[in-house]
Amino acid sequence: MKIKLTQLILILIFLGLTIYNIIAAISGLAKSETCSPDNPENSALCEFEVDYAQKIYWINKKLYGLIPAGTDHYYLVSSKGTPWTMMVKAKDEWFAENFDSSDGKGGKANKRVVVCGEVREFSDSSKNKIAEMNGKLSHIDVRLDTDNYVDPDYRTRYVLKLVTSVMELIGLVAPFIIVIRFDKTSQKAIKLMMLYMLIAVLAAIVLNTYIGKL
Repeated sequence: MKIKLTQLILILIFLGLTIYNIIAAISGLAKSETCSPDNPENSALCEFEVDYAQKIYWINKKLYGLIPAGTDHYYLVSSKGTPWTMMVKAKDEWFAENFDSSDGKGGKANKRVVVCGEVREFSDSSKNKIAEMNGKLSHIDVRLDTDNYVDPDYRTRYVLKLVTSVMELIGLVAPFIIVIRFDKTSQKAIKLMMLYMLIAVLAAIVLNTYIGKL
């Protein structure tokens, strides 16, 4: 079975993407050290107790600007006796379960609420919108962090990366097994193998784009 240079390049790109996802997923799931909410570090874990939460920002996500991919809700949270405030990405159910609120948007914690999540960076568009919000909030002496937020559901993203990596490995190995098992010399079989791998690569790219939106 002879593989052309272009085919080899495609295989190496596919393999590189797979290795990258495996390393990123394992390192993400293995995180343990936490940073202080006073000085959050991008990609580090941050753990703190929340006394108050206020929904202040949300994003209707779309893949490639066309396909709806859900809504992200961001809450401004603070802890009693501390000067800092943080933005936390969380579901409405999290707020309803842990905070008393008359309007469903802001309220005090009804029990001890501890958030542990990964510090992530806002997109450029979100940074601009939050900067505009800071201008409107200046009269109440509140300033939102325009750079970072905390994602308590970070493990889901890394688990999906790991699942995607397994799919990529299957997409890489399975075509070779099929060709070797049934026909080592048929150019038609090799072309079908490369087509299968190309589809797998495109599927992996779409999945990784979706994971990046989480």
